[in-house]
Amino acid sequence: MEQISNNLSQWRKDRNITKDMQRDNFLTLIQEELKEYCEAKNVEDKIDALCDMAVITINSSKTDSLYPLAYLYPREVTNPNTELGIQIDKVISSDFDDTQTLNLLVLIADLVEGLSYDFILCMHETVKEISSRRGAWSEEKGKWIKDTSKEAQKLWYKADYSKCKIIQRV
Repeated sequence: MEQISNNLSQWRKDRNITKDMQRDNFLTLIQEELKEYCEAKNVEDKIDALCDMAVITINSSKTDSLYPLAYLYPREVTNPNTELGIQIDKVISSDFDDTQTLNLLVLIADLVEGLSYDFILCMHETVKEISSRRGAWSEEKGKWIKDTSKEAQKLWYKADYSKCKIIQRV
C-alpha cells in the first residue's frame, strides 16, 4: 500500500494537483465513481470504479501513510451501496479524519476482495492506467480531464484486472 501511496503522490506532483484540490472536489469525484459502480455491467467495471474511488480517497486523505490498511480487511459487506454512502458521508462530515478515510479505504478493499480480486494488485493496475494518461486540471470542473485525442489514446495503458483475480485452491 505504501508503494501505491507513493505512486499517487508522484502522480499528483507531476500534474500539479494538491490534496486540497482533491478534497475540495471529493464529493463530486466520488459520486461519479459511485454512479459508475452502480451502473457497472460486469465485475471488472465494478473493480475499476471501486479502485477509482480508492484513488480519490487516497488523493484526498490528510495523511500519506496508509500502511495500517493492510491489517484491517477483509470482512463481509452486506449492503455495499448503503455502506459506501454512509462511509463517504462520514469522511466528509469528519473533514477527512484519518480514521474515517481509512475506514472508507477498508470498505472499498473489502468490496474488491469480496469479488475475488486482490485489492493491492488491482490498485497497482489502476495507478498504471491513470499514470499513462495525459491531460490537464480543469478549474471549472474541479478535476483532472484526460486528453482523449487519438495521439494521447495510443499511450494509454488499460488496467488488466484479470491478472488480479484471487485463485481459490481446493
